[in-house]
Amino acid sequence: MGPIDFSKFKAIKNEYAKAFDYAELFGRITGLEKKYPDFNSFIAIFSSQTVLKNIVMADEKKLPVFKKQFDNCTVQFDNGRCDFVKDKKDCGDCKTCRENKRKKAFHNEIMAILNYKTKGKNAIRKVYPKIGIKTCYICNAQYALSVQPEKKNKKGNSVQKRYSAKFQFDHYFPKEKYPGLSISLYNLLPICSGCNLIKRNQEIGIDFLASDTDKWTNKFTFKIVERTLSSFLLHQKPLEIDFIDNHTYPDGMTKLADRYDIKGIYNTQIDLVEELITRKIKYSETYKDKLSASFSGIFTNTTIEERIILGTYDQEKGIHKRPMSKFLQDINVQLDAYFQQIIKEDKKSPEVI
Repeated sequence: MGPIDFSKFKAIKNEYAKAFDYAELFGRITGLEKKYPDFNSFIAIFSSQTVLKNIVMADEKKLPVFKKQFDNCTVQFDNGRCDFVKDKKDCGDCKTCRENKRKKAFHNEIMAILNYKTKGKNAIRKVYPKIGIKTCYICNAQYALSVQPEKKNKKGNSVQKRYSAKFQFDHYFPKEKYPGLSISLYNLLPICSGCNLIKRNQEIGIDFLASDTDKWTNKFTFKIVERTLSSFLLHQKPLEIDFIDNHTYPDGMTKLADRYDIKGIYNTQIDLVEELITRKIKYSETYKDKLSASFSGIFTNTTIEERIILGTYDQEKGIHKRPMSKFLQDINVQLDAYFQQIIKEDKKSPEVI
């Protein structure tokens, strides 16, 4: 939905790196060479402990380079089509099915060694709150949190159930296809449960690793359908939200707007827009200046609009700190232009004597 501020990751890189024993991981991965000689081209990518650590800690520029190495590797984890499909089920015994089983077994070994399920997940959850990125990187409508059960604690003869809110992460390059990147820090992006359920093991077709904000300009934009804005202001009729998706996707890939029903999600949030319009009308420049003067320790002229009117962060870098930020920022820009045009036209109108 918007560029991720990867500069914040620098604050957690060292702590995340210390969570793994690279000598042990390297030894276990290279130890698979005899058992899986046909997968040695994959194993060879982890040519040393240093390279292994570089893969785990690869930043937004280096991660795609390692991804390309895995793409060019002779070992791929897409299943081949069974030679003798019966009743839509694989036969399980042909050459292709045996190869699929072997690929799955090797994939499971790599995943078990790198151990994202426990070690990696615990490591990323421990450090991630420190960077302040909290929302789903796809929809920006939800916090990337899910409430999950903890281990049961025995107290006397009773068993106490405990639950806690934890960050939920997506493998930007799917772990099903890229198990070697399953614990790579920059490959783990926060995601809400709804988007995670839809994305699953698919690539998204959007370069979220691109930190160059120019690549995001006018790609995704929220707007109030203008005829409904006029009707709302004049007659208090319902507003309607549109979402423009101008991104160019790879062939055959569904647009973000359609795959995740972004327009549908945000049309349930009309009340936020109504409240924003009301605040923009009520909070005049004079009133904002008075608030700044009266509460100088809390507000300044540069933050008054962000804090009171917009109700969220007003800079692009703040999009992933709070849900709905991209939505409200875009609508705010539209409203500013709309009201400026009204003022401009009003000044042109002849005075009535």
